[in-house]
Amino acid sequence: MAATTFPTVPAFVHIGDWNDQTRKHPATKMMEIITNKFDQSCVSDPRWYAADSSFHNADGSDYRGLEKTNLAVKQSYERFTSHYHEPHSIVCIEAHDGYKMWGQAKLFGNLPGVPAEGEKKVKDRLGREWDVCIPGGYFNYYVRDERAEPGLGMVIKRAEVAADSSIVERIISKRG
Repeated sequence: MAATTFPTVPAFVHIGDWNDQTRKHPATKMMEIITNKFDQSCVSDPRWYAADSSFHNADGSDYRGLEKTNLAVKQSYERFTSHYHEPHSIVCIEAHDGYKMWGQAKLFGNLPGVPAEGEKKVKDRLGREWDVCIPGGYFNYYVRDERAEPGLGMVIKRAEVAADSSIVERIISKRG
């Protein structure tokens, strides 16, 4: 094997669902906890974000500050009556004050209204049926913070989402 001629950093790499391996890493453990809480309650908890947090939405909009970030995250899911994030892959590296994480997941969701003629359900890994599945990518920058939700020890300083949610609008418009 040839010598590396460029700098590298150690990375935690995981493919698949949450499991005992992901629960050993502080950032992926936190991600699982807040993702499950968010999917179950549809509530974005301000304790998950830094006071100077920022959120870059898939539509290109950028929000800065805790209140704006939390509201933007909440609004990006408001079309769903319920949703579920199914993890696919995660790469996480250590930063000087926390962790940087890149990942891919599928967002499954149910939408309001009566399904239009010909509309088909999609299934998640667990066999549950949903109105829509949106594959996407994300980046989260976690920083250590003593004010974090108990047991987490970190907050999200920066979140970025890359996903095409236009299918949601198409389905809703067909439903009338």
